[in-house]
Amino acid sequence: MSYLAQRAVLDTRTRVRALSGTAPGLATTAVLTGLAALLLLGWWERGTALPVSWLLPPVETLFLLPAGPVLGLLALRAVVDGRLRTVAAQHLMTIAARWAAVWAATTAVWLAVTAAELYGGFGALLGADNLVEVLGASEAVRGQVTVLWVALLVALFATRLGGWRETLGLLVLTGAALVSGAPAPQVAAHVHATATDPLVLVAAAVEVLALAAWIGALAAVPHLRTPSYQLQHHLTRFGELVVVAALLAGTAAVVAGMLRPATPTPVALALGQLVVVGIVAVVGHRHRRRTVEVVATRRGLLLAGLIAAEVAAMAAVVAIGFLLPVGS
Repeated sequence: MSYLAQRAVLDTRTRVRALSGTAPGLATTAVLTGLAALLLLGWWERGTALPVSWLLPPVETLFLLPAGPVLGLLALRAVVDGRLRTVAAQHLMTIAARWAAVWAATTAVWLAVTAAELYGGFGALLGADNLVEVLGASEAVRGQVTVLWVALLVALFATRLGGWRETLGLLVLTGAALVSGAPAPQVAAHVHATATDPLVLVAAAVEVLALAAWIGALAAVPHLRTPSYQLQHHLTRFGELVVVAALLAGTAAVVAGMLRPATPTPVALALGQLVVVGIVAVVGHRHRRRTVEVVATRRGLLLAGLIAAEVAAMAAVVAIGFLLPVGS
């Protein structure tokens, strides 16, 4: 067989393998995205979400903390190596699956605590007859069950769904579960009435997702199992990810402040906040670009220094957008 004939056969086989791998990936991504859309639709119809910058979330929100590294790892996998299945990308999916297992275990504990509160204690819970009916009627329990099955899905299938499309599907589904599963704070009725404003709901969702992705990315970057010649590129992509998260978190917090029902932020102050948030993001980006080459060649304490700089930038954005006093 001639060289040209061999190349033609190899090219045909490659196209067949690519098509056979693409079709299931597209179908899986469509299913994951559809599930995420259903979760977000239910969350939108409830309309009980409030921005984190308005008031501190309930203590129960701590049970959702393991979702942050899962979201950050999936986001970092989506921007690292793109459509290629590399060792670094697969390692990120493996760590994401482990964090998702922690998330599932934490959610199971949260579900048990909520069920015990509904029955007045664990003793009454063990001897209950209509357990399924009572728990099924609780909106909080239904939300926690939703979070639990999403966490289990990521824990069981993240390493098998390591393609670029499937990772995006898992990322969207994880974000939807994080937004829809967040417990609603107990506030006055007029505040909830204001929260039905679509802009308030969008600001609340963006704040949660941006902060979770930012914190999760910081937890994920030490897990980059990358050769030295690729680490600089991967850290650059990490920097782009956190810049977007910083801008989204700061902008959403400022917009939420302007929509606060009793004490909205004056327009002039809000514009100043946006400018400062942009300055912090630009300074962080320039610092990252100047130090990433040195970090890529030496790692170790320099990588810890890069993370510490990101924490400082995050603290600045939070102080500007979340803690700065609003007008009366």
